[in-house]
Amino acid sequence: DGDSPVIITGDFNYTKDSRGYSIMTTKQNPISFNDTKDIAQNPFEGKPQTINGFNEEKAPERIIDFIFVKEGINVKEYDIFRIRENDIYISDHYPVFSKIMF
Repeated sequence: DGDSPVIITGDFNYTKDSRGYSIMTTKQNPISFNDTKDIAQNPFEGKPQTINGFNEEKAPERIIDFIFVKEGINVKEYDIFRIRENDIYISDHYPVFSKIMF
């Protein structure tokens, strides 16, 4: 119906300056999405890196994992959880988090 809230998450393997990101966020599309990092009420202050490649020091400092929301969704927080257990990475990517209110 065009009025339903939509949330899209994933490992998109592109950065903010890529064509894919532009397609998702352009206001020229009938339905455009916001990057929750950009619209969160509490600004993100962490290291901008979602990929660690199991070796954070050698991994590029960039965000390639996103949470997109349709216009009208209120985003309270955005964060990247830099999780390791016993100095072992649980994934080659860090989880991305957003607190979203409807």
